[in-house]
Amino acid sequence: MQKAEKTFGCHFRFFQMLANQAFSGYELYFELGDKTAIDDNKISAYLDEQLGLLNSEYHVKRASSRLKPMNAFSLRQGTFERFKAACLQEGQREGQFKTIVLQYEKDILFDFHAHSVEQGT
Repeated sequence: MQKAEKTFGCHFRFFQMLANQAFSGYELYFELGDKTAIDDNKISAYLDEQLGLLNSEYHVKRASSRLKPMNAFSLRQGTFERFKAACLQEGQREGQFKTIVLQYEKDILFDFHAHSVEQGT
C-alpha cells in the first residue's frame, strides 16, 4: 500500500482486504488518514493491475472471469475505531489486537460496507 500512497498522494490509516467467495472477487475497504479523497474506481483499477504484476495467476483468473474485478470502498473517518471496538466486544484482548490484512469476508463479523462513504453517514 506504500506504493499506492505515493501514487495517489495520500495516507491509508487503515485497510482491510476481504476475499468474497460469493462474489468471486476481492473487496478493499480503506480509511484515509488525511482529508484527501480518492476515487474508489481509480484505486480499484490500480490495485487490480498491481496484483496482476505481483502474481501472474491473478490476471489469468481475471481474464477467464473466474475472478471478478477488485472493488475498493472508502470508509468514513472513525471506522477503524468502530471495527476495533467490535473486535474487543467479541472477546479479542486490546493488548493483543492486530488486524489481519487479508481475510475471507465470511469470517469477519463487522460490516465494513455499512461504513463506506457511498453508504452516507
